[in-house]
Amino acid sequence: MVNDAQPKLAPGRLAFIVACSVVGVVLPFTEHPARGAIPELWPPMTVFFVWFTLVCEGNRRPSTRVLRHAGVMFALFVVLALLLGSAPLTTLRMGVVNVVAALVMAYLFQRTNGGWALHSPRSIYAVMVAAVGAGLVAALLGGFPGFGPFELDSRLLMWWVIRNGVFMFVGASTFMVLFHTPQSQYADRSAAWWELAVLAPFSIACVWLVYEVPGLPLSWMLLLPGIAAGLIFDVFGAALAVLSISVLSAAFTMLPGNQFGYEGLFPASVVVDLLVIVMAFLALQLSLVREQRATVMGDLRVSRAQTRSQASFLTQVLDSMNDGVIVVGQDGTVAYHNPAARQLLGKPLPASARETSWIDHFGITDAEGAPVTDQDLVTPLSGTEPDRTLLIDNPGSKRFIQAGVATLETDDGPATMVLFSDVTAQRARFDELAAFARVVAHDLRTPLTGLNGWIELAREDLMEGRWSHVEAHLTKAQHSGGRMTTVIEDWLAYSIHRDGRLTPTVFELAPVVQEVLAGYHPQDARAGSFDVDVSHRIEADPALVRQLLANLVGNAMKYVADDRRPELLITSHADDEQGWVRVDVRDRGIGIPRGQEEMIFDEFHRAPEHAEDFGGSGLGLSLCKQIVNRHGGRISAASNDPDHGTTFSFTLPAA
Repeated sequence: MVNDAQPKLAPGRLAFIVACSVVGVVLPFTEHPARGAIPELWPPMTVFFVWFTLVCEGNRRPSTRVLRHAGVMFALFVVLALLLGSAPLTTLRMGVVNVVAALVMAYLFQRTNGGWALHSPRSIYAVMVAAVGAGLVAALLGGFPGFGPFELDSRLLMWWVIRNGVFMFVGASTFMVLFHTPQSQYADRSAAWWELAVLAPFSIACVWLVYEVPGLPLSWMLLLPGIAAGLIFDVFGAALAVLSISVLSAAFTMLPGNQFGYEGLFPASVVVDLLVIVMAFLALQLSLVREQRATVMGDLRVSRAQTRSQASFLTQVLDSMNDGVIVVGQDGTVAYHNPAARQLLGKPLPASARETSWIDHFGITDAEGAPVTDQDLVTPLSGTEPDRTLLIDNPGSKRFIQAGVATLETDDGPATMVLFSDVTAQRARFDELAAFARVVAHDLRTPLTGLNGWIELAREDLMEGRWSHVEAHLTKAQHSGGRMTTVIEDWLAYSIHRDGRLTPTVFELAPVVQEVLAGYHPQDARAGSFDVDVSHRIEADPALVRQLLANLVGNAMKYVADDRRPELLITSHADDEQGWVRVDVRDRGIGIPRGQEEMIFDEFHRAPEHAEDFGGSGLGLSLCKQIVNRHGGRISAASNDPDHGTTFSFTLPAA
């Protein structure tokens, strides 16, 4: 037995097992069997075995703790047997044999079962093997009164092993269930109260018939209560039922009317003992098999529930993805697609990829417009190749998607998964950067070249003493630097405000307009005249609205013919759409070339007619559009014929 750290023995269990040991030793010594007959009752070994299961762990050599308890068992047996009139030497021998036999049974059961719990039908066989082994040890070494070591003949030895098996097998198996077997968390059924109410009198009737009418072939009726208990109860209930039926059967053997004797090779008493053992065996086996089946089915239900939960979770994840997922089976049928796939492709998916050409159905080409084949869509690329970028050109929907292909193994065979994402915004951003590079190449390089040229001329004038020309050259250099500053500031404002965080606030529109106009001084001849009539409250981001108005006012002041003085009219109105305010910014500038009313809001767009006369980056109005769009409004531009100039109108949420 293991001498490792062991759980503390509960005082209640120790008191119970000591009390059982006292009863188990006293009962057999109050019986006086005929000379040469084996005792009807002999439970000491069984009680001692159960005691050992409470203090033993493992299957190595006995620990000090086990030896101490073995000494207590021996002393208890000897003292009680002597008090009941047993001979001293015989008592000492029987005490040693019973304690050693119980220890042998504990060792055998541990080695064959691997623990004290009856966790499977195989455990019942382990109890049987251990009980038979312990019974042989006790019988051969003279463990009960009337016979010394090796005095039993083969017939009495067989009777003893069978009779002892009733106590050893039934007692050991039931108490190990009650003390050591954890209750299963699953059950195939729950016993009803009426089943217990019927089983109790039924068991009593079966045992009574067996012992009261031995002349009839009714001994087999002892099996019926055990079978019923095994079919009705869990392993705990079956153990209690077996223990009750066995005790009842043992009680009937003590009645004066017991007519089962020991005549013949297999006397009736031995047959009844065998039937009690078989009854206990069947009851526990049936309950354990049912419990195992319930555990397997319960684990299967849990596994299925977990699988369904995982499948539901994965489906929710896939359904909530912005990327499209399509799974195509080996036969070309679409096994799965998420909502994003339908949205990105712009049309319902065909039922089969073999019956309908996806290239034609969705209008798919490569990113440059070159044709691709249906096979290209489901062919995985090598590990070094990037994902394909494709163009889906449906009426009213033009998207660039980046698609990757992977092979999946499913229960129905290999499948192909296509994962694709919308890269239209990334492509547009790339185009922005390309356009910006062109702006840098033109709008920055040209003034930079001029700046360097004018500075070089000023340097030469200084070196040669032409002081009158230096100021003019430096002024022109300063003008070139100013053009560069304008381009850089426009780009920074666009980059910051285009994707910045929106913080809506309720505020009056008039103070913001006045703050923007305050930067233009009335004493400046080019300051122009302003007419403002704004009286509405809006709910928007104040910083972005200020930037929006600054860009529109700045354009109105900038794009004016040399012979005109800037004039500006800013008004607000309740929009036709309820809950919105429309703001009109009307100027008398150079106007918009016909047909370019929408194009002027594109990034980096500049009207060719005015590009040489007026500097700029082409980002100001694009930023205005982005600000209005982020608030959910709309912006437009219209020419003011015949007065010249332009009216910019935009809407913002009303407060």
